[in-house]
Amino acid sequence: MNNRFKIFKSSEEAFTLIEVVTAITIITIALLALISYFSNSIGFVQQVNIRSQALKLAKDSVEIVKTYAINDWDNLETASTTLTMDDISSGYDLLTSDYQLFINISNVDNLDFDRDGINGDGDGKKITARISWNNDNREVVLETLVRER
Repeated sequence: MNNRFKIFKSSEEAFTLIEVVTAITIITIALLALISYFSNSIGFVQQVNIRSQALKLAKDSVEIVKTYAINDWDNLETASTTLTMDDISSGYDLLTSDYQLFINISNVDNLDFDRDGINGDGDGKKITARISWNNDNREVVLETLVRER
Protein backbone atom coordinates (compact mmCIF):
# COMPACT_ATOMS: atom_id res chain seq x y z
CA MET A 1 0.00 0.00 0.00
CA ASN A 2 2.95 2.21 0.55
CA ASN A 3 3.86 1.98 -3.15
CA ARG A 4 0.47 3.35 -4.20
CA PHE A 5 1.39 6.90 -3.05
CA LYS A 6 4.82 6.84 -4.60
CA ILE A 7 4.82 8.74 -7.89
CA PHE A 8 8.35 7.95 -8.99
CA LYS A 9 9.86 4.51 -9.04
CA SER A 10 13.21 5.55 -7.65
CA SER A 11 14.62 8.56 -5.87
CA GLU A 12 16.94 9.33 -8.79
CA GLU A 13 14.06 10.30 -11.04
CA ALA A 14 12.82 13.21 -8.92
CA PHE A 15 14.35 16.63 -8.33
CA THR A 16 14.87 17.50 -4.75
CA LEU A 17 14.00 20.88 -3.35
CA ILE A 18 17.70 21.67 -2.93
CA GLU A 19 18.39 21.04 -6.60
CA VAL A 20 15.50 23.26 -7.66
CA VAL A 21 16.58 26.11 -5.37
CA THR A 22 20.19 25.80 -6.60
CA ALA A 23 19.08 25.95 -10.24
CA ILE A 24 16.89 29.00 -9.59
CA THR A 25 19.77 30.73 -7.76
CA ILE A 26 22.19 30.13 -10.65
CA ILE A 27 19.66 31.39 -13.21
CA THR A 28 18.92 34.47 -11.07
CA ILE A 29 22.62 35.35 -10.75
CA ALA A 30 23.08 35.00 -14.51
CA LEU A 31 20.05 37.19 -15.23
CA LEU A 32 21.19 39.86 -12.77
CA ALA A 33 24.59 39.97 -14.47
CA LEU A 34 22.93 40.42 -17.87
CA ILE A 35 20.60 43.13 -16.61
CA SER A 36 23.54 44.99 -15.07
CA TYR A 37 25.51 44.71 -18.32
CA PHE A 38 22.67 46.09 -20.42
CA SER A 39 21.86 48.94 -18.04
CA ASN A 40 25.54 49.99 -18.04
CA SER A 41 25.62 49.74 -21.83
CA ILE A 42 22.70 52.14 -22.14
CA GLY A 43 24.59 54.70 -20.02
CA PHE A 44 27.77 54.28 -22.07
CA VAL A 45 25.89 54.70 -25.35
CA GLN A 46 24.28 57.89 -24.04
CA GLN A 47 27.70 59.29 -23.04
CA VAL A 48 29.11 58.45 -26.48
CA ASN A 49 26.17 60.22 -28.14
CA ILE A 50 26.69 63.31 -25.99
CA ARG A 51 30.43 63.31 -26.79
CA SER A 52 29.74 62.94 -30.52
CA GLN A 53 27.31 65.83 -30.43
CA ALA A 54 29.82 67.96 -28.51
CA LEU A 55 32.43 67.21 -31.18
CA LYS A 56 29.98 68.25 -33.92
CA LEU A 57 29.26 71.48 -32.04
CA ALA A 58 33.00 72.16 -31.71
CA LYS A 59 33.47 71.50 -35.43
CA ASP A 60 30.61 73.85 -36.30
CA SER A 61 32.05 76.58 -34.08
CA VAL A 62 35.45 76.25 -35.77
CA GLU A 63 33.78 76.49 -39.17
CA ILE A 64 31.95 79.66 -38.10
CA VAL A 65 35.22 81.18 -36.91
CA LYS A 66 36.83 80.24 -40.24
CA THR A 67 34.02 82.12 -41.97
CA TYR A 68 34.80 85.13 -39.78
CA ALA A 69 38.45 84.75 -40.87
CA ILE A 70 37.51 84.91 -44.53
CA ASN A 71 35.27 87.94 -44.08
CA ASP A 72 37.20 90.00 -41.52
CA TRP A 73 40.72 88.74 -40.75
CA ASP A 74 41.79 91.82 -38.81
CA ASN A 75 38.95 91.53 -36.33
CA LEU A 76 38.96 87.74 -36.03
CA GLU A 77 39.60 87.80 -32.28
CA THR A 78 36.17 89.33 -31.73
CA ALA A 79 34.64 86.03 -32.87
CA SER A 80 35.81 84.42 -29.65
CA THR A 81 33.78 86.88 -27.60
CA THR A 82 30.72 87.18 -29.81
CA LEU A 83 30.13 83.52 -30.72
CA THR A 84 27.74 81.84 -28.30
CA MET A 85 26.34 78.37 -27.82
CA ASP A 86 23.02 79.59 -29.22
CA ASP A 87 24.75 80.52 -32.49
CA ILE A 88 25.94 76.99 -33.14
CA SER A 89 23.26 74.86 -31.50
CA SER A 90 20.21 76.13 -33.38
CA GLY A 91 20.04 73.07 -35.66
CA TYR A 92 20.48 70.52 -32.90
CA ASP A 93 18.23 68.71 -30.49
CA LEU A 94 20.70 68.97 -27.61
CA LEU A 95 21.25 65.80 -25.61
CA THR A 96 22.29 67.73 -22.52
CA SER A 97 21.45 71.24 -21.42
CA ASP A 98 24.77 72.19 -19.89
CA TYR A 99 27.06 72.41 -22.92
CA GLN A 100 29.45 75.35 -22.60
CA LEU A 101 31.43 76.84 -25.47
CA PHE A 102 34.89 78.37 -25.13
CA ILE A 103 36.69 79.80 -28.17
CA ASN A 104 40.31 80.92 -28.06
CA ILE A 105 42.06 82.58 -31.00
CA SER A 106 45.79 83.15 -30.76
CA ASN A 107 48.47 84.36 -33.15
CA VAL A 108 50.94 81.87 -34.57
CA ASP A 109 54.15 83.07 -36.20
CA ASN A 110 56.09 81.44 -39.04
CA LEU A 111 53.66 78.83 -40.24
CA ASP A 112 54.83 76.48 -42.99
CA PHE A 113 52.09 75.97 -45.56
CA ASP A 114 54.23 74.21 -48.19
CA ARG A 115 52.12 71.09 -48.25
CA ASP A 116 49.21 70.04 -50.40
CA GLY A 117 50.27 72.44 -53.14
CA ILE A 118 49.76 75.55 -51.03
CA ASN A 119 52.81 77.72 -51.37
CA GLY A 120 53.94 80.19 -48.82
CA ASP A 121 54.83 80.78 -45.26
CA GLY A 122 53.57 83.38 -42.89
CA ASP A 123 51.65 84.21 -39.83
CA GLY A 124 48.36 82.67 -38.97
CA LYS A 125 45.99 82.07 -36.15
CA LYS A 126 45.25 79.07 -34.02
CA ILE A 127 41.57 78.48 -33.30
CA THR A 128 40.74 76.36 -30.28
CA ALA A 129 37.14 75.36 -29.64
CA ARG A 130 36.33 73.64 -26.36
CA ILE A 131 32.91 72.28 -25.56
CA SER A 132 32.43 71.14 -21.98
CA TRP A 133 29.50 69.56 -20.18
CA ASN A 134 28.68 67.77 -16.96
CA ASN A 135 29.88 70.74 -14.88
CA ASP A 136 33.20 70.86 -16.76
CA ASN A 137 33.97 67.22 -15.93
CA ARG A 138 33.80 66.23 -19.60
CA GLU A 139 35.05 68.10 -22.64
CA VAL A 140 36.15 67.90 -26.25
CA VAL A 141 38.75 70.23 -27.72
CA LEU A 142 39.21 70.92 -31.42
CA GLU A 143 42.11 72.98 -32.75
CA THR A 144 42.97 74.21 -36.20
CA LEU A 145 45.27 76.69 -37.89
CA VAL A 146 44.15 79.33 -40.38
CA ARG A 147 45.97 81.97 -42.34
CA GLU A 148 44.89 85.09 -44.12
CA ARG A 149 43.88 84.56 -47.72
